[in-house]
Amino acid sequence: MLKNLKVGTKLVAILVAPVVVLLLLAIIGVRQRLDVAQAADRVQQLTQFAQADYKLATEFEKEGIYSAQYMATRKAAGKAELEAQRAKTDEAKRAFDDAAKNLDASATLLPKVKQATSRLVNLQTNRTSVDALQADPPVAVDQYVNTAKTLYEVDTRSSERRGGARPRSQSMHRVWSPPASSRSTR
Repeated sequence: MLKNLKVGTKLVAILVAPVVVLLLLAIIGVRQRLDVAQAADRVQQLTQFAQADYKLATEFEKEGIYSAQYMATRKAAGKAELEAQRAKTDEAKRAFDDAAKNLDASATLLPKVKQATSRLVNLQTNRTSVDALQADPPVAVDQYVNTAKTLYEVDTRSSERRGGARPRSQSMHRVWSPPASSRSTR
């Protein structure tokens, strides 16, 4: 069959198969690189979100500590520190909100992000309660602790999605909460 073909046709027939194979390999390689690039973008996005989340949780805990000091001293001490910490918390909250807007959350991460965001809505209520001394210091601190725990859970979920280690919670609950028998039962 090949004996009857012209030399040019024989050359084309011999070269077509390798060229087709090379083109297919190039297409597969491009797709793999695109997948790797998308995965890297996703990891970067999750890392930025986790950093913002962890920073906010840490600032929340600090604000809780300063709030407890302010409330325990009946507004006699800690006002300046509390105001400075509130500014840091607000800055961390803005960074968290920005990172959450840009996040393409997975099905496992999205419920935790929504839960954390819903807890953050109560921040102004917590602050008003602290300023007006409307609750005992441990009760007010529990609000901050619970929000920080929720934020740490989000960080844990995003860390698991990135394949990283679980972050350690530095919960102040153990430091500030009195024994269960002495807590107010209001």
